[in-house]
Amino acid sequence: PFLTSPDPPAHHAMYWMTPCIAFSILVGLGLDYDVFFMESVVEHFDAGYSSREAVVEALRHTGTIICVAGVIMFLAFGSLLIGASPMINQLAFHLCVGVLIDCFVTTKVIIPCAMAMLDLLPGNANFWPRKPPPALTEPTVEPLPPLRRLGSLRNSLSDNARRSAMSPHGVRSMQSPA
Repeated sequence: PFLTSPDPPAHHAMYWMTPCIAFSILVGLGLDYDVFFMESVVEHFDAGYSSREAVVEALRHTGTIICVAGVIMFLAFGSLLIGASPMINQLAFHLCVGVLIDCFVTTKVIIPCAMAMLDLLPGNANFWPRKPPPALTEPTVEPLPPLRRLGSLRNSLSDNARRSAMSPHGVRSMQSPA
């Protein structure tokens, strides 16, 4: 295997395809983790938290999930290190290191710090060009009536509908209600 091989390859070089493949896979995984985190930040910001509070709450809610997903991907990519192919070993090594850096450094340190620095700018630079949510106000919708009244209301409505569809002699009218 790559890490325990007693005799390394004679040319001591990296395969040219390994960085290309590893980069594309890591960008996809990194974006997936970051989109998950940023969606949580936006949800908290829309709920009325300040920009910094939204980042802290999002990190609190998604940080563990992102770490567990990163560890699972590390174990999956690490299993490729067992093989005998040097190219697969190199790819697995790059993917393992990249996933750990993305999960534990980029998502947990760099992005929250960058958002904290953007929060120092005038306006709300973290969510530009998006406008901040309107101020939360008391709801204007009236509460529903108790269930007892709903049942009697439904019965009275259905009785009125039956009466209006019947003629005075108890025979159904042929006219459609207007």
